[in-house]
Amino acid sequence: MINPIVRRILQKLNLPGLDESLINKLKFSELQSLLLYVFSRKVAKLDTAGLFNDYRNNRLVQPSILDPRKFMELELSMFSLLPDGFVPIELSPVTSLGTSSLMGPVNQNIIISTIRNCEVVSDVTNVMALECSRRRMELLQQDKKSTTLVKLATVQRQMRTQPVQDKNHTAHFKIFALCTAGRDEGSDRFEQEALLEHVSFYFRVIEEILKPDRIKKKTLKIFNYDESRNATLMETVNTIIRLGENVELVVEKNSDYGRNYYRRLRFMIDLTNADNKSYNVIDGGFTDWTSVLMKNNKERLMTSGIGTELLLKINNFFYF
Repeated sequence: MINPIVRRILQKLNLPGLDESLINKLKFSELQSLLLYVFSRKVAKLDTAGLFNDYRNNRLVQPSILDPRKFMELELSMFSLLPDGFVPIELSPVTSLGTSSLMGPVNQNIIISTIRNCEVVSDVTNVMALECSRRRMELLQQDKKSTTLVKLATVQRQMRTQPVQDKNHTAHFKIFALCTAGRDEGSDRFEQEALLEHVSFYFRVIEEILKPDRIKKKTLKIFNYDESRNATLMETVNTIIRLGENVELVVEKNSDYGRNYYRRLRFMIDLTNADNKSYNVIDGGFTDWTSVLMKNNKERLMTSGIGTELLLKINNFFYF
């Protein structure tokens, strides 16, 4: 269905069928050439006064309010705590067009699509899933039954254009993310090891980097999408709780929250300060992205991330 703004524009142009012609008759490369020509002509009509006015008022282009040295210090500390086998990777600020909307329930309208047939990264774990799939494919070309894990870690500034209400949330923000890809080894061995490794890493970050006297409560939330299959995974969760210190466990059985994004199980970690204000700073779970991308039902994937931007913005509570 055409939204009202697009309908009004098409009526203004008075060129019936223009949208369908652009969509159905042009290849992406042809549309790119057309749009590059149009944008070049439109930009030529701009002036520096308009440029400066847009920079001052466009919320999408405003810099972060945070000191970049704080990011560097926090991120270096987190990289130093990575479990064995994780490979740091620096990703491009753009990814293939459709990365987020085709792999997750994300409307393309809140993603910045470029006329170079790319999009600005809006979910770093989607991009990591693509890279994991590429690396797993290379491993399978050498050994059709390879169980070698691909474990990646990155920090990325990503952007989403939907309006935000919370003052701590902005159009672009940084995420420190982990991704573990591998093959189904039976008895949920991949799932147990990946879950233990990811969640344990984040609790180690909390315990070794954040100030413990400012954290009143740590809450591990488990969204169990398939209770009948997840008995072994819940044993892993209980192991994590026993290893942690003063961690509250909240389990939502047969949950629908996030089911259209994650598979089998999702975890979140909330931190509560002395004023009883809680912040969700960590989110992760299992997805079917590598399985779908590689067209291989044996492939498994776990992704997760921690909001470093949010951590620094609430630093009066937890950090430094």
